[in-house]
This record gives sequence, C-alpha cells and structure tokens, in this order.
Amino acid sequence: MKNKTEIEPIKAKIEHLKAKQAVEFIAFKEQLQVTYMSLKPLNLIKSTLAEVTSSPDIRNHLIQGLVGIAGGYLSKKILIGASSNWFKQIAGTLVQFFITKKIVQKEEEILGETELE
Repeated sequence: MKNKTEIEPIKAKIEHLKAKQAVEFIAFKEQLQVTYMSLKPLNLIKSTLAEVTSSPDIRNHLIQGLVGIAGGYLSKKILIGASSNWFKQIAGTLVQFFITKKIVQKEEEILGETELE
C-alpha cells in the first residue's frame, strides 16, 4: 500500500485541476452566450448598419449607387413610359443601364476632384 504522503500531493493536484476546470467552464459558458448573441440575425444587421454608417467610403459608394439607380429608373420612365411593347421594354432597360452607368461615372469624377482639393 502507498504512503499517505504520496497520495496527498496527487489529491491536491486533482482538486486544483477540478477548480481550474470549473472556472474555465464558466468562462466558456459566458463566451458561448456572447457568441450566440452576436450571431442573432437582428444583431448581425445592427452591427452591419453601424459599420456602414461609420465608414465614409461605404456611405459615399452607397449614395452613389442609389443616385445612379434612381436616375436610370427615372430616365427609363420618362423616355419609354409604361409601354407594353417588348422591344421598347428591352430598349428602356438598356437606356436605364447606360444612364445609371454614366451617372455613377460622373459622380466618381466629381468626388475624385473634390478629394484632391
């Protein structure tokens, strides 16, 4: 049979490891909760919107795109109207595409000049 002196350090080490395991398990549960909360769809949307609104580059490109799309859409409605002719609808879509592209290019030129000043 082993000595009592040989068993005591092993028992102490086991108790120390059990305490360490309990502390690490609590930390793991807390981190799991934080990760779960950050992966909820609503929180993902909130964090993405916060990034978009805080970054001036993303905001400028978003505004550029929206202005271009709106300009192209309005030009299609003005030039083509509500035609039921499929040829006019295709032509209207092409007009919308090219006008949107030109608006975005002009905005990039304007913004590029103002950034240089």
